[in-house]
Amino acid sequence: MKEIRRYIRNIILESISGPGSFSINPKIKSFCDTVLSAGNPIIKVGKKGVKYFISINLGKEIAVLEFKPTTQGEGNCSGAMSVKWTTSSPEFPGAALICYELAIEMLGQPDFNSGLISDRVEVSHPMWNLSPVYLNTEKHGDKGFAYDIWKVYAKRPDVKKSLLDPLGFYFTPDESDDCDAGSAFALWTLERNQDYQQFIKQKRSKKELIDFGFSFRDDEEAKQRAKQDPLWSIARSSKRGNRRAGFNSIIQNNPELLAKIESEWKAYGIPLMIMYSKDSLPTWEYLVSKGAKIDSVKIPKIISALGSLLKPKPVENIGIITDLPDGFVP
Repeated sequence: MKEIRRYIRNIILESISGPGSFSINPKIKSFCDTVLSAGNPIIKVGKKGVKYFISINLGKEIAVLEFKPTTQGEGNCSGAMSVKWTTSSPEFPGAALICYELAIEMLGQPDFNSGLISDRVEVSHPMWNLSPVYLNTEKHGDKGFAYDIWKVYAKRPDVKKSLLDPLGFYFTPDESDDCDAGSAFALWTLERNQDYQQFIKQKRSKKELIDFGFSFRDDEEAKQRAKQDPLWSIARSSKRGNRRAGFNSIIQNNPELLAKIESEWKAYGIPLMIMYSKDSLPTWEYLVSKGAKIDSVKIPKIISALGSLLKPKPVENIGIITDLPDGFVP
């Protein structure tokens, strides 16, 4: 009887989503399967003030992602929504990544015509966020490192990518894609400079540098290196204070560095200066096909973007076998 019910449910859901529509990323699928193995999750999606949210619930909330439109000072950013906060429980560390994927898919629909970008102020990175409090996942849940997530998205062929023009750089004449770079260039240089990484590891081993972002700007050795190397200057001006002024001052005096940054940017090599979206909803469809429920507030954009996933077709309209035993409920 259970097998019959499962078979009929699959027929219903295939008719809703269309055959072969689950072009879901294999890694995301594995995270979904882990959550689904614990029960039928409820995906809550809605809006609080200017912030949108997507959460996954299994009796309790196991992951949440909040994102919002960029501010006037951050630039239009091609109409993107920036991540403000995310977390997941230690039992389901991949659940937060499912939320990222769901947001990228939903924002890519015509009703939003948008995409997801990183926080414009700060993005966690293993070389920046070194404090024991931050890394205590047993107490605080899975913090992860957001920069690693964006690095993966920048390389994924199934995700649509749109370049954002760093404010003050003017790589494009279109002002609609102008976007505050935030910590994008500091982390870009960290990734490519072994000298940086060795310096930070040494400081950390001596417990002289608890949190790179807050201590690096005040470190005397770092100050001296910044006088000789513009890349170090970028790192020290990018974390706090007037980042954009710091960028412009450094780059105006280093045309070779500007050319290198522009070349990397054009090659989609700076993950935090990209907007990510998808035209389809494969992760939403997969989760619903396996028993997940969507709990959505009545916001027209969300309702329209998720479409039939919120309003399944009636059984009588999809060719279901009707000569079943009395009292049978699929």
